Amino acid sequence: MIGLCGGVGSDGQADRASTAAGSGGSSPSGARGLSGASVEMPLKSRVSLRFGIMGEQVKREQSIRSSVTWTVLGLVIARPSYGWELWTRFERLYGDVLPVGGESNIYRALEALRGKGLIEELEESRTVVGTSRQPKPHYRATAEGVERYAEWVMAQVREHSRRALLFARELGALAEEPETALAILGRYEQAWLDDKGAKIPTASEFPTPAVPGLADRLASSYGRDVKAAMLGWIAYARREFTALSSEKPQL
Repeated sequence: MIGLCGGVGSDGQADRASTAAGSGGSSPSGARGLSGASVEMPLKSRVSLRFGIMGEQVKREQSIRSSVTWTVLGLVIARPSYGWELWTRFERLYGDVLPVGGESNIYRALEALRGKGLIEELEESRTVVGTSRQPKPHYRATAEGVERYAEWVMAQVREHSRRALLFARELGALAEEPETALAILGRYEQAWLDDKGAKIPTASEFPTPAVPGLADRLASSYGRDVKAAMLGWIAYARREFTALSSEKPQL
C-alpha cells in the first residue's frame, strides 16, 4: 500500500498520491489510493499533522495583551533582575501611568514572558554561596524578547497616532456645531493644563535610592514637548471654530 508520506509500496511503484490528488480532487482530510478510492485519514492523525506543521506559528501568534507584561520585559531588557527589584523599578518608573497592583503581578508577567521564550533565567542566580537565604532567580531577555519588545513599542506609536488622528477628525465633524466643538476644546485644554507631566523622580521620593536614568529624562522631555505642541494645536483649532461660529447666522 502506498502511504501518504511518499513511501514505496510492496509492488515497488513510487507514490502517485500527489498526481491522484490533482486529478481526483481529494480533500485535505483524505487521499486516493491506487484504485482511486478515497482513503480517510483518522481525525487524530489530521490534528497531529496540522499542529505539527503550524504549532510554532500558532504559538508565536498568541500575543501577550497585557501592557504590564510588556513593560516588565522592557525592565528586564534594561537590566537583568529578579521579581521584587523589578516591582520597585516598575513602581518608580511607571506607577503614575500604569498601575501594576501587587508584586504578584510581576511574577505572573515573568512567568508569561518565560513561557514565550522572551526571557530566560540566569543559571548562576540559583547559586548563593555562604548564606542561608533563598536564592532569587534572575532573568535576562532573549534575542527574540528584544525583537518582540521593539515590535510592541512601535505598535504603541501607531496606536497613539491613530487615536490622535481619530480625535481630530471626530472634532472636525462638528463644523456645523462650532460652539459644541469649542466647549470640547476648552475641557481638552484644561485636561492638558492640569496634567503635570512626567517629572524626574528623586531618591527622596522613593524608598529605594535610585539615580534618574535615560527613561526618566526621555519621559520628562517628552511630556514637556508634547504638552507644548498640543496646546499649540488647541489654539489653532479654537481659531478655526471661532471663525465658523462668527459666520454662523444668528437665529
